[in-house]
Amino acid sequence: MRINPETIFVLTFAAIIVVILSVLETDTIMSNDPIEIVTPMTQHFEDLSLDPYWDEAGYPTIGYGHKLSSIQMKSLDTYPPISMDQALKLLRDDLKHALAGVRNSVKVPLRPYQMAALIDLAFNIGSEAFSRSTLVAELNEGNRGDIPHQFERWIYANHHISAGLEERRQAEARMWLNKPWRD
Repeated sequence: MRINPETIFVLTFAAIIVVILSVLETDTIMSNDPIEIVTPMTQHFEDLSLDPYWDEAGYPTIGYGHKLSSIQMKSLDTYPPISMDQALKLLRDDLKHALAGVRNSVKVPLRPYQMAALIDLAFNIGSEAFSRSTLVAELNEGNRGDIPHQFERWIYANHHISAGLEERRQAEARMWLNKPWRD
């Protein structure tokens, strides 16, 4: 039985693709939806609490980092617990709000993984702070090379460096570069 050279080429190419896909890490970005891309990372860094709590900066929060009030150290007694479904809905809504903030601020085209990294930053620092950031100014001026370093500027909570925010900013910078966000 003879196999023609085209068939050998196609089978070899297919085998190479299978090998490549089998070694890719699970965090490799395979979606074009920035919300889908960023959700696992946001969930990782925000954790989940179905009961209200104060975040690192002292704001009443619930679910996956959903801010309940802009008043620091406000009593948690007025906020009831939520269900897992409610936590996921709040997260989706918050990420969509952050996406709108990114789209309103950034005037240059972005790849989905770049948009995802910016969504997480905007979600975490707020759309207003994001829109006024040097990162956005640099990006809109076309200075993309400095963007991974711009994430590193946002590592403070209550005027102190936060190890959690350092780790999160590093993950966002990796995502921006289309690398797995986890080490």
